[in-house]
Amino acid sequence: MSDRQVMVIPFYHCDVVWRRPPEEQRAIRERQYQVALAALARFPEFRFEFDQAVVVREYLETHPEALSLMRQYLAEGRLDITGGEEAIPDTNLVTGEGLVRNLFLGRLWFEETLGARPVVANLDDAFGLTPQLPQIFLGFGYRYFRDARTPGLDPALAQRGILWEGLDGSRIFYLPAQGHVSEGTHVCNLPVVYSPRERVQASLHEALAVEVPVVYCAYGSEEDLVSAEVIRAILDFPCPRGVSLRFARARECLAEAERSCPEPPVVKGEFNPSQPGTHITRITLKQAYRAAEWATLVSEAACACASLLGAPYPQERLAHLWRRLSYVQFHDSLCGCHSQAVNRHVMGYCAEVSRTARRLGDAALRRLSPSAGPVPGAVAFNPLLHARREPLRLPLPAETSLAGEDGKALPAERRGKQTLVVADLAPMGTTQWRAVRARVSEPKAVPGEQAAGKWFRVGPYRVKASHEGIVLEHREWDRRLVEGSLPQVRFRH
Repeated sequence: MSDRQVMVIPFYHCDVVWRRPPEEQRAIRERQYQVALAALARFPEFRFEFDQAVVVREYLETHPEALSLMRQYLAEGRLDITGGEEAIPDTNLVTGEGLVRNLFLGRLWFEETLGARPVVANLDDAFGLTPQLPQIFLGFGYRYFRDARTPGLDPALAQRGILWEGLDGSRIFYLPAQGHVSEGTHVCNLPVVYSPRERVQASLHEALAVEVPVVYCAYGSEEDLVSAEVIRAILDFPCPRGVSLRFARARECLAEAERSCPEPPVVKGEFNPSQPGTHITRITLKQAYRAAEWATLVSEAACACASLLGAPYPQERLAHLWRRLSYVQFHDSLCGCHSQAVNRHVMGYCAEVSRTARRLGDAALRRLSPSAGPVPGAVAFNPLLHARREPLRLPLPAETSLAGEDGKALPAERRGKQTLVVADLAPMGTTQWRAVRARVSEPKAVPGEQAAGKWFRVGPYRVKASHEGIVLEHREWDRRLVEGSLPQVRFRH
């Protein structure tokens, strides 16, 4: 084995959306994939990596003949999938559930379509790298985390590889790229473009100057094409004695780097502390995304409960909603650094998801609701593992309450057009009630002048209101819980 290995890892950073209209961006990706597959056919020594399910799926929709080629190159170890999520998200701007669905659906599609199970996590160009990620990565079966945007990481510390430790102590091996093959560079902030062969030779000399046993040398771009001239220049490059240079997959390079670094340093916490996501720009998109995600979660729970009663579960339609949400999660989308044309596109996706999720959820709730009584009744879902008693605010007709299996009306109180019903909820499941006619009291608030300075007993509590504030004591504990100025506190019994 050579004393030093320089491995060139070719890939595309395919922007799902960014500065160009989606149709134009898709056309660029289509051309990139055609050229990459042609390079694999022409050069047996060449290797390449795809990443996001949404872009590979789009390509195969218009080029189904490429599916057998991809499977062949994957089986030969010349093509690989890194990451494999639906789209590379900004992980600090999505919920944990949204992030996990993004990874799950993308990896599932790659496994079912191409038989590929990625072992290298890939969040290329993502701005937020939450410290929860190592645990999530290991849970999905990733063994390594490849080169990413980590401006706060000490390059000297990470040069041979590090262990990134998550909040629960999970650790994953990470290696930054120590070299980059490119056809251009900057001098005094002005771009200078060299001939491909000239610049590739300079890039490789820079990579060879890195004094580590395994050098990760990245060859990729956002919108450029793989160049046959560049590939030939790399294959023909004269290496000094004791150094090997070859095209490789990220998994090979990271495995060799890990073997050469038996005790890597440990880095904890946020992995991109100086660029932790854009939280304000295009705030309406972030709000629309979160509303759409919540609507999907609620709809999914309702559909799952309805399926237990025999209703068909809309698995494909719900998966489609999560794929739409994963598309919006893309780091150049949700963070807000995109064009106005892109913004209209992803806002439309959010609106579509919200509408569809509400329709699915409403249909499921109708299946769950009892049909007896002057109004259908009500159903509640308790996501917790223990039974609980909760007040439910419902738009029931006047003099109407809910009744359980024993036919007795639940304790209720009328407030304007709403009825507050005290209900016992079953653990981790649904509880149903039918509507019944019942007298529902509408208590009147005690005027502040009459209530001031008096003690009121409410269950195990004693409450005294005054113009200076509220005193709240627990009678059974003989303990004062609150004293002083507070917002309004309303007790219902």
